[in-house]
Amino acid sequence: MPIKKILYTCAAVLLLQACQTTAPSKPLPQRLEEWRGASFDELVQAWGLPARQSFETETGFAEWQAAQTKSGPSISLGLGGFGSNVGGSVGTTIYGDETEERCVLQVQFDANKTATQLTPKGPTELCDRIVSTRYH
Repeated sequence: MPIKKILYTCAAVLLLQACQTTAPSKPLPQRLEEWRGASFDELVQAWGLPARQSFETETGFAEWQAAQTKSGPSISLGLGGFGSNVGGSVGTTIYGDETEERCVLQVQFDANKTATQLTPKGPTELCDRIVSTRYH
């Protein structure tokens, strides 16, 4: 019996570690600075296509976005009965407020489509989803 308990415990720990998210190895400002000087194509390759972009003048910009919806607590109320082989219930759920958080990362480019300024707007944990570490 003790062997089974140890195996189940080890399996549970491994499963929890596999589901755990890890924080980036470097803080967001440092990772953003690493991307200064990168080409538009490098950013697209690393982060995917931007949500918006404009290169109508000699300079341009692109925006990458990440969003999540957070729900407030909800309360469920119910009334039920059972008797004489007849059952029924009436219930309702009252939901809390839903809020959306968003990070918009705007990147300014020069005439050569080289990133000159990277500006995140929004919660750091959402911006972390966009900005990877740059490997030279």
